[in-house]
Parts: sequence; structure tokens; C-alpha cells
Amino acid sequence: MVRLIICGVLSVYLVVLVVWALLSWFPLSHDSAARKLMTVLDAVIQPVLTPLRRVIPQVDMGGRGIDISFIVLIIVLFLVNGFVCGGV
Repeated sequence: MVRLIICGVLSVYLVVLVVWALLSWFPLSHDSAARKLMTVLDAVIQPVLTPLRRVIPQVDMGGRGIDISFIVLIIVLFLVNGFVCGGV
């Protein structure tokens, strides 16, 4: 039962991360529904990403720093999801 709850939470969080990433690629008007959704998603995602950004350095790509903390988070969550929920 606990495993099913953990698997559900992990799955929903992974979907939230993907939606957040997709929305971040587009300019959003200040008063749009998408901007409001992005604000809610930020409140859920930033508390997890902020500590990762302190630990994982940016990758230097031609003088520009690339933040890979999001990619690391996705990979870790997929691994945890596969390990915990693999048989579900």
C-alpha cells in the first residue's frame, strides 16, 4: 500500500517536472492561465531544485553556464521510480 502511494507521488511529480520544463520554453503573458500554472509548479519544484543547484555546479558551455540540476533530478527520480515501482 505504501509502495503504491510512493509510486503514485513519484509519477505525478515526474509529470509535473515535464510540464514545468515545457512551459519554461515559451514566453508566457503575465496574466495568462499558463503563467498561473507555472507559478504553482514553481512552488512545487523549486524547493527540490534549489538544494540541488547548490551541490551540482553549472556546466560551462562556451562561456555560458548550463544548469543540469533539472536533468539530474529527472534521472534520479526515474531511477528511484524504477527501483521502487518496477513491479507495480
